[in-house]
Amino acid sequence: MAIPLISIPPADQIKLKVERSLRHYNKLLKELKDKPLEPDTIHFIANQITTIEALNFQLKTSSRKIKQSKQQLLTYLQKNEGIYPKNHFMSLYMAVGMTAVGIPAGIVFSFLVNNTAFIGIGLPIGLSIGLAIGHQKDLKIKAKGKQINYAL
Repeated sequence: MAIPLISIPPADQIKLKVERSLRHYNKLLKELKDKPLEPDTIHFIANQITTIEALNFQLKTSSRKIKQSKQQLLTYLQKNEGIYPKNHFMSLYMAVGMTAVGIPAGIVFSFLVNNTAFIGIGLPIGLSIGLAIGHQKDLKIKAKGKQINYAL
């Protein structure tokens, strides 16, 4: 079963922000067409599309609901298919590196120098360590063919 795209109404029947959200969603769906997906995943995607097409595109809240649906789809793909968007792990490990490595390193360094002004020196260290680890994980996922060319 093929993955359908969301039909976008003419410009006079839709808000600009909603149209952008629909185009981003369709870009995600186009990236998924090349991936071998389980039937349950395709059924989930079809249900999400049906829900989106039932929205009133004249309302501002439609854009938020489309973004929520996109996030639900990405979470479903990560949990059930192991498919991740581009730079997913780099973003994740950047934050982890800053908090788990950078802040403690800055605290230790500031106590060694006996000057609390150097607490922030650990953040760039943690950031670079996190980026390096995340980039390696992204490369592994890409080599397995489980990464889609879609950036959040």
